[in-house]
Amino acid sequence: GPFACCRFVISQKFFFLIFTTAPPRVFAFCLLVVLTTMVASAVRFDVRNGYFSANSLEANEVTSFVCFKDQASFDAVFKTAFVMGDTSSRLPADAFDSKVVLGVIKRGNAMFTYEVEKVDADGLELTMFYKATSGPDSGAEYASPLIVAVPKSNYGKINFVENGAAAKTLFIE
Repeated sequence: GPFACCRFVISQKFFFLIFTTAPPRVFAFCLLVVLTTMVASAVRFDVRNGYFSANSLEANEVTSFVCFKDQASFDAVFKTAFVMGDTSSRLPADAFDSKVVLGVIKRGNAMFTYEVEKVDADGLELTMFYKATSGPDSGAEYASPLIVAVPKSNYGKINFVENGAAAKTLFIE
């Protein structure tokens, strides 16, 4: 067949193309197939804020990871925080018509700040890369949420990568 010149070796999500003598067009086609399958597509995302987490979700865990497909489940975990001069970027009322919301909650004696680096999709697998930075220890108890909205799709697996290391994988039904 057309792929007779190619053999794919998979090692830790890296693909290596091993080729034998083949016409340049066949080699180029094989290389194009490999490169196309290697590239995860970037997903648009919106970081939202203006919420605090209720103590109803894994209150004894240091970190919680969640995925919401509907407003009711989101509202069970996150409550709206109102402060004077509020400029929060909350979810629109119809957010769950077209979005899925990912969340991370870090708890402890320091507040955390987050920076979402990117969100990638590879088929039905979604991966969110973010940085989490701890503030100074204050002695008070905090639950610092990260809330990220992404376009709705039939994701079956959500990976959270924190500070360059795999933090959690959720399997979605």
